[in-house]
Amino acid sequence: MLKSDRKTILFIQALLILMLTQLSTDIYLPSIPEMAKDLSSNLSTIKLSMTAMIFSLGASQLISGALSDVYGRRKIALYGLLIFCCGSMVLILPTNSIIMIIGRLIQGIGLGFGLSFSSCVSGDLYKGKTLNIALSVISIAYAVMPVVAPLMGGFIQVHYNWKLSFVVLLIFGIACLMMIKISFIETNENMSKRFSISGLYADYKACLGNVVYVRHLLLAALIYAVEVSYIIQMPIIVQTQFNATPVFAASLVFFTSLAIVVGSALSGVLLRIISPDRIIRLSVVIALLFILFWLFSVIVFSAKVFIMVVAMSGIMLSSGLIFPNAIAKCIELFQTKAGLSSSLAIGILTSIGGIITVFVSLLPPESTVALPGLLLLLIFMMLGLAQYKKVKPS
Repeated sequence: MLKSDRKTILFIQALLILMLTQLSTDIYLPSIPEMAKDLSSNLSTIKLSMTAMIFSLGASQLISGALSDVYGRRKIALYGLLIFCCGSMVLILPTNSIIMIIGRLIQGIGLGFGLSFSSCVSGDLYKGKTLNIALSVISIAYAVMPVVAPLMGGFIQVHYNWKLSFVVLLIFGIACLMMIKISFIETNENMSKRFSISGLYADYKACLGNVVYVRHLLLAALIYAVEVSYIIQMPIIVQTQFNATPVFAASLVFFTSLAIVVGSALSGVLLRIISPDRIIRLSVVIALLFILFWLFSVIVFSAKVFIMVVAMSGIMLSSGLIFPNAIAKCIELFQTKAGLSSSLAIGILTSIGGIITVFVSLLPPESTVALPGLLLLLIFMMLGLAQYKKVKPS
């Protein structure tokens, strides 16, 4: 049995791997225009590197969690970090956009191993409400890094060169690799004897055949889709409807990220007095009230940046309460298969979020009701899932 202090150190190490994943996703976003110029390419092609990374990240994490259940968290994390470092080396001196896409594809494969690592290790170390609190801390990291990474990337772009961003990622990746190699203790005490496709299929079937698992997975996926929809569409709305600058649009992310941090911290406090499911139900109602406030204000009065930010801050606060508790439930249901259950959940919710973004891209940026209307639909779906109770046969 690991001591409490040792558990905390292992959890912090897992958290650093997660931060590497988030940093790698967003650090180069401010440099995309300059990258397109230097590589004699266009913005659309450079953006494909992000698509490639998300695709490979989602695909690799579907299998990485199951592999870590068999071979251990430490070994799979080491392989993932090694792959990530190889991708980062490709990106330091790319000669064209194709090499850029290939490098990001390789990075994504390695990061998929790391993204499931933090939730897998949390499932190994903690049980019950303590697990919920641990995942709330992870949720805070999710909220903070999308603010920190672009600021860091922007600073590097202004004062140095965008290629330095990938040097920073390589150094961070090597540091994490050495950290896991030297000091990380294996946390998986229930390793399976062997890996098989038939066994993987049976485990996936067991997870997806569990109504409670699927319900909480969909709750996490829908609130994630709400977050992604806003993050993608907000800068376009602000610049189109309010003639704001890109810098001002980027600064608005701070408020919604802060709301997620507050919600995640509040979740840890509320877990001492009420159950996770009650927190989720209450949070969905709060999100519904804020989206109705946004729609009402737009229809009755007029579109204002202040109204949008206030409404989304309330919804993001709800996200900080919903997401960690929903994912914790998915892990708790299959505690001995924490790697598989968590990576399957994150892989599916990432895919659902990606599908929703296709619809977001079709929303007219000049419309004041299109985005809140879509978010209302997603939140209504969450309300149905949150209130769902399986009827027992008489």
